[in-house]
Amino acid sequence: MAKKKVPRPPVNSAVEAILERIRETRHFDFRNYKRATLHRRIERRMADRRCRTIADYQALLERQPAEFDALIAAMLIKVTSFFRDPDLWTEIGQRVLPQMFSEKRPGEEIRIWCAGCATGEEAFSAAILLAEAMGPAFQNQDVKIFGTDVDEKAITTARRGIYPATQVADVPKHLLERYFVEEGDGFSIRKDVRRSVVFGVNN
Repeated sequence: MAKKKVPRPPVNSAVEAILERIRETRHFDFRNYKRATLHRRIERRMADRRCRTIADYQALLERQPAEFDALIAAMLIKVTSFFRDPDLWTEIGQRVLPQMFSEKRPGEEIRIWCAGCATGEEAFSAAILLAEAMGPAFQNQDVKIFGTDVDEKAITTARRGIYPATQVADVPKHLLERYFVEEGDGFSIRKDVRRSVVFGVNN
């Protein structure tokens, strides 16, 4: 007599169960992320851990809770660069900042928040854009840019403010010369610009 197969849970419901467990145990909410992306990243972790089925991977997560942290790190998307999407930065420089300055009193504090800043390039791009727009006033006015991300390792990199040459390759030459200092094999953000940016871990 043939052995009756035990039905396996559908992949989609298993993925949803994993996302719910992450939300319960690590307080990361991936429910609004694209499912195709999450599926690929879960499958990559399954391959790394040599799990043949999604059920095997669920069992591994329960046996080894540290795997949740590895999976979360794999799911967090850290695609970033200096002045990524140049048209957007041009719009900010030409329209958004002038409007903001017009609504500020002379010497009034300036606060900017870069949420999901990954390794800091976006926050430093904002600081450089402000320094360009404000000129000498940048040093004399109370300017603070807050860069936050859920990934503690990414924030550690951001706080260092040092990037390999490949990471600054697309920075316009005049900005690279004005706001970066060559350091070993890479470039560091100039200290007076770094002082205006504060990084922290925030979900």
